[in-house]
Amino acid sequence: PGGHGGQELYTLPSEVEFAYVVRGALIVRFPDEEVRLGPGDAMTFEGREPHTWRNASASEPCEALWVLSPAP
Repeated sequence: PGGHGGQELYTLPSEVEFAYVVRGALIVRFPDEEVRLGPGDAMTFEGREPHTWRNASASEPCEALWVLSPAP
């Protein structure tokens, strides 16, 4: 609960990021949009695209699998 990747958008030196939500809800924020993911949802995007993330709940945990390729 309350987890996040920071208030500022950041980039990573990877071609692709993949996020899969196992339980809870995750919000991934980009410069022009926010994407809300729930259990079973997945998304891919370029690691070089400015982004950040946060748990959508202040009281419930979020469990996600996050993969970077290639690894930084």
